[in-house]
Amino acid sequence: MNMRTMATSLIATMVILTAFAAITMPASANGVKVQVGMALDSSGSIGSTDWGVITEGVASAVENPDCVPHDGSVELTLVRFASGASVVVGPVVITAANANTVASDIRNISYTGGGTNIAAGIRVTADAMNGSGNFDPSIKQVINIATDGSSDQTAAVNARNYAITLLGMTEAQDEIDAEGIDITDANRDWLKDNIVFPQPGYIAPPYTGPGWVRVVANTQEFAESMCEKFEAVIDDEPCCPDVPVGPDTAVGGPAVPVLTPFGAVTLIGLLAVAGVIGIRRRT
Repeated sequence: MNMRTMATSLIATMVILTAFAAITMPASANGVKVQVGMALDSSGSIGSTDWGVITEGVASAVENPDCVPHDGSVELTLVRFASGASVVVGPVVITAANANTVASDIRNISYTGGGTNIAAGIRVTADAMNGSGNFDPSIKQVINIATDGSSDQTAAVNARNYAITLLGMTEAQDEIDAEGIDITDANRDWLKDNIVFPQPGYIAPPYTGPGWVRVVANTQEFAESMCEKFEAVIDDEPCCPDVPVGPDTAVGGPAVPVLTPFGAVTLIGLLAVAGVIGIRRRT
């Protein structure tokens, strides 16, 4: 086989493999790539006025396609928790046709008051996501908890572990994150070290990966940062076991850069073609 034929064959193989990798990027049968479940604290310490600010922030992000895609790739579930918890919106796949309606439904979620049962919020969120017709462990699952206080810590940790097991969450793909609304440093660190997934957790921003706690001074700041937080969990869509490119040896540096299988196949193919061209030039 001459060099021209070999190069052509390698390019054809690369195109086929790359197309195959793209086709097999995980999505549910309905095209959903990310399930997002939000557990929102509606306890007495939040107050009805601040509850309105929280729901407005989430609603505004949902109706903005620059924050939440309207292409059917994102499923959203909202859970309201206080002394207990219940699903108040969804699970619903966000599209251009229903985004404004979903946003309106979010704005109309009533305030309850009561205690702060984070465990109930996590469990109900996980159950709703698992019970969705779009549930598939091979797609990305995200649970986001927004709270201003603490609760039964043992029960909350057990609920977090329950969610991880029920949804088949993996460190390479899924995440549990949290917003602390005017919380104490102790409660912030408890969320970081015990609730977010994967561990070790960290304080955001910047968002360098999954497993973060974002601390906001008040509900207004929560609302204003909502778009940024949706982007942080939706735009990063690792689908499969990642392929390392190289280690980061800097102490305290960012996570190891990785390629998805799609990127890895493309890189390998390009390197192969470059090698053939180099051999031909030398000969």
